[in-house]
Amino acid sequence: MLNNGRDEKTITKLKQMLASRYGKGLELRSLTSVSLEESAQGHALRGQDLLIPLRIQDAFLGTAVVPSAGDLSSESRQQITQMVRMILEPALYRDYLERRENNLRSLAEEGLDTSNLRVLNEVPVPEEIEQRRSEQLQMNVSLVHLHGHEQQRIKKAALLLHEMTGRWAFVPFNDIKKDLNTVSDLLNLGAMTLLIDDVQNLDEAAQKLVLEYLSVTRSDRHPLFVTGSTMSLEEVAQAGGLLAEFKDELMATSLELDRAPLSEKGLREVINLMFFTLAGQD
Repeated sequence: MLNNGRDEKTITKLKQMLASRYGKGLELRSLTSVSLEESAQGHALRGQDLLIPLRIQDAFLGTAVVPSAGDLSSESRQQITQMVRMILEPALYRDYLERRENNLRSLAEEGLDTSNLRVLNEVPVPEEIEQRRSEQLQMNVSLVHLHGHEQQRIKKAALLLHEMTGRWAFVPFNDIKKDLNTVSDLLNLGAMTLLIDDVQNLDEAAQKLVLEYLSVTRSDRHPLFVTGSTMSLEEVAQAGGLLAEFKDELMATSLELDRAPLSEKGLREVINLMFFTLAGQD
């Protein structure tokens, strides 16, 4: 389970967050028959342990176990559940698909007919080619502002940006904001994507922290802020609660999704052109 280096780093970072924020550990178990009597919150207590089944669609991916979590409030247990599922399920599902694809390839090499077995819609890109491709492009900004009329499209574009940058976790800024007091706190998060929905409502203290972060030396090993709003740039510019300098940052690196291509391929190309550069170039 999670054999590649990128996903091992994901688990390590998640464990660090749970330890620092809640004082709890994390274990991953390949439990396939978990009669949890799951609550509507998507988790259950077995003794004092918090059990969080991990699944996407019909694929059961395992169970995250947070030992001795029974002393936490129900709110904290729900927050942990959301964080664990949000971070681990995409990584585990990616690993699941890769293993399925490898199994299909092995069957084909043994001469068995796999024409009716499909796991991915696209032909897999050889690992060394994908590695070279990721090394050739690098993000040239640390904040991207997405705006358009559809909130769901903003979220999808934010997730696409996250995927393209290969960051280890995608987390709503509001979920961890109270634990971030200094730029060092932000830098220590590593290569994480932080989503700020409805940026026009961001409080002044958080704006100042983001501005301070954008003023220091950073790299692609540090957080990327993705802000979103269904307001136009003109409306954001007139928003009374936003600092002038913060508005300037939003205007400088904004993408109007209503004018962007509808297809993921087209949107990816636009994002590449606007926010990425070839490694080693200005």
